[in-house]
Amino acid sequence: MDASKLLPLIGIVIFIAVLLSTGIMDIVDIIIRADPALLLIVLSLQIPVIVIKAGKWKILTHAYGRGASLKECIQSWLVGFVIGIVTPGRMGELSKAYYLKDRISLGRGIGTIVVDRIADISVLFTLAILGTILFIYSGFLEMDIIYLLVTLFVVFIALTLFVLAKGDLVKRFAGPVFRRIVPHRHKPGMRKTFHDFYTGLGDIRRRWQLVAVSVALSFVSWSFAILQYKLIATALSLQIGYLFLLSVMPLVTLLDTLPISFSGLGTREIALIIFLGMLNVSAGEAVSFSVLIFLLGYLVLVPFGLIFWFMKPIKIEF
Repeated sequence: MDASKLLPLIGIVIFIAVLLSTGIMDIVDIIIRADPALLLIVLSLQIPVIVIKAGKWKILTHAYGRGASLKECIQSWLVGFVIGIVTPGRMGELSKAYYLKDRISLGRGIGTIVVDRIADISVLFTLAILGTILFIYSGFLEMDIIYLLVTLFVVFIALTLFVLAKGDLVKRFAGPVFRRIVPHRHKPGMRKTFHDFYTGLGDIRRRWQLVAVSVALSFVSWSFAILQYKLIATALSLQIGYLFLLSVMPLVTLLDTLPISFSGLGTREIALIIFLGMLNVSAGEAVSFSVLIFLLGYLVLVPFGLIFWFMKPIKIEF
């Protein structure tokens, strides 16, 4: 068995260990005592968040002429989000491209998703760096964190530019893997998808204004997310300021991209225990905060994604 397939289990093991060490019933008791009115507001804010996230992806599809409708993008986004929950590093979100195959090729559709994801991660790094710089003056954080964030951001941008610009070189490195893992009958389709992916990125680069709008909407969606986190903290009677959330939550969210967990389970709890511990928040309260983020930000969307999945199941063909 490929050991890499077991990596996501690390997060699950960590999550279970954290629950057991902090006390499951204590966590349940903290959540039960949360203010239900504030939690309902958090739920209601999911509507504009979904519309914004699906809308910024929709904008990128216009790089190929007539883009997808907002309704199509919302439905596809929800299905992709659900699949992303159960896949390491949220790679399942690439499945959104299959819903647009009638409008744009699979490779170009994947290109829009990749660019959208790059925009999101870039915004997360930017917010984390800015928030941390501001928060350093409070004495909670050290400059070493800034150096680490800037280094990671530079590496991320460098790798991204390399992959997006050096298609031929990437093909050379990916070739042996491609020949080994892709069945012969699927290779022609995969070659076309790979070709369309890179040619599609050229179209998106020429329409850089669309990318700029997508990045701007990422900032808007994150303003809603920070508000949701603040409301959850207030519902739990936790004294956590906006600036602190702006500093740490982008870092915590970046952990979702690690292939050692499903949707940040385990890694998010450990990170929040460490960060919120700076404010003398107990481990039980930090885990309760994390669990509510998962319940209200992830699991609550699963039924809607499944409904659209069953209405229009994805047929993966090459």
